[in-house]
Amino acid sequence: MSKIFSLVILFIGLCGNAQTPVLSMVDDRDSRISHAYYKDTNNDFDKFIGTWKSTFGDHEITFTFQKKPMQLLANHRPPIYEDFLVGGYIYRVNDTVIVNTMGQLSSPSTNIFEFNIFSIDILRTFSVPACNECAANERRVSMEFTDPTRTEVQGLSATLVLRYVVENGVEKIKAKLIQTGNVIYDLGTTPPYYSFNVPFGDYILVKQP
Repeated sequence: MSKIFSLVILFIGLCGNAQTPVLSMVDDRDSRISHAYYKDTNNDFDKFIGTWKSTFGDHEITFTFQKKPMQLLANHRPPIYEDFLVGGYIYRVNDTVIVNTMGQLSSPSTNIFEFNIFSIDILRTFSVPACNECAANERRVSMEFTDPTRTEVQGLSATLVLRYVVENGVEKIKAKLIQTGNVIYDLGTTPPYYSFNVPFGDYILVKQP
């Protein structure tokens, strides 16, 4: 009887695997197969995992990135599973915390899009924005970036592009925060702000112990 039960369990497992093919996020990016798992097969996300810091003048920003494997995108058409890189950040000015989203990283939420930083693409050398310094087979990561303290206006959006480098034995991220959408407001009115708290531009982030 136990042998029959084991065979049934094995059959169910094989059927489940057959219904969830594992594909590459990079090589199979143009295909969209229902309930397929688009996996970070090249481990492009792994090198960004951890905590990174940049200090510029009296400003300091700290990022922590985590990998979230096999997240179900139920509202995607068709529904698929996909690996994600998510992040939290603390932005300080004169030692005063202006924005802190680190609490999201320990949140039980299963909605990947509730994070203020989440991956949207793995970029190749020829992808926008251009990277003249990148090697021919080098890949970067682009992420959606939002500021939870600045949500009263519409249209404001940004992309965070990450490039991993090692310089003199030190792990670093060359990050670029790019504004992708402008504040929308009615003529004759003045919006409360035109940008996020974190300035748009380039950052050198150093890996923390």
